[in-house]
Amino acid sequence: MSIVDRIVYTFSKPFIEWPTLGRSMGRMADQLENGLQPILDRFQRGGDSERSRRVLSHIIGIERWGQNRLKVFEGNPLAMDEYNDYRPSRETSGQELVTMMRETRAETVRLARRIAGETPTSVKRVPHNQFGPLTARGWLFYLYVHARAESRKMRAQ
Repeated sequence: MSIVDRIVYTFSKPFIEWPTLGRSMGRMADQLENGLQPILDRFQRGGDSERSRRVLSHIIGIERWGQNRLKVFEGNPLAMDEYNDYRPSRETSGQELVTMMRETRAETVRLARRIAGETPTSVKRVPHNQFGPLTARGWLFYLYVHARAESRKMRAQ
């Protein structure tokens, strides 16, 4: 791990892991579920602009990538990949992206609830490419905060 990576990991932990202390996976799933509508509202207010579509496809790609990492907590193998392969193509329409976002978030919520109800595996943390090893709750919080922050970039051109 490079010095820059160590600094990012050290300083990101308080912002990703600490807010999840004492929260159940069910509560984290509820937060994700309730966080969907504000994202879709921002997309609608921004209109079906190229910028809004680009931001929403980025959010979808990151969330799908994060789902793959969350599945490691269920015993699936870890793939140290980037999010690009999970991102919808640039040609995807705004309405298709809205549908994909609904489906993607619903799958994240199902996955969170499934992990909450399972017997824990020996996996305690799964690596994030930038922030280092995260717990399942850390991953859910990251996906929630990332989508919320990125969605603020959606606006009409």
